[in-house]
Amino acid sequence: MAHPTGTPAPTQRNMQEPERVVHQTLNYELGKMFRGSRSKDISFKPGPAPIAPAPMVEPDDMVIVASPCHEYEPIKVPEAHLAHLYCLICGSEFAV
Repeated sequence: MAHPTGTPAPTQRNMQEPERVVHQTLNYELGKMFRGSRSKDISFKPGPAPIAPAPMVEPDDMVIVASPCHEYEPIKVPEAHLAHLYCLICGSEFAV
């Protein structure tokens, strides 16, 4: 499914499920391991499950420009770019 540029892909909650299971298992196993410990220097306190980061959103401020000499290798430049550009393949200078 294609998404317009500048919008985040839909969040899939089921992708976080394996990480939660691992986190819960680690909390349980570490708690079991430290349960009988009488050390004052080493302790374990289970923490909350990690929170998923916010989806990344990038502004749609770039345009794709193809060089006249090698059109199959376009470049992305900011919309406001006014200076000359250079071909990625042969290095020849061109303007938009």
